[in-house]
Amino acid sequence: MPPTRLQRNGATLDEVRDAVRTEFGAGARIVAAERVTTPGIGGLFRKAHVEATVEVPEPGRPRPHAS
Repeated sequence: MPPTRLQRNGATLDEVRDAVRTEFGAGARIVAAERVTTPGIGGLFRKAHVEATVEVPEPGRPRPHAS
């Protein structure tokens, strides 16, 4: 069974990484991240955040090591 991919958001990449480790453990990894800015109203009230795709391995299966 392939690993599960999930979407997580946070103010910074460090915040997302810490939340992923807390929620899923050391086996989870961020496979993609993007800084996103919502436009707000006429450019006012803009908000920037990070959207990350997280890969969570099947329970009981170790994470493969990159070579």
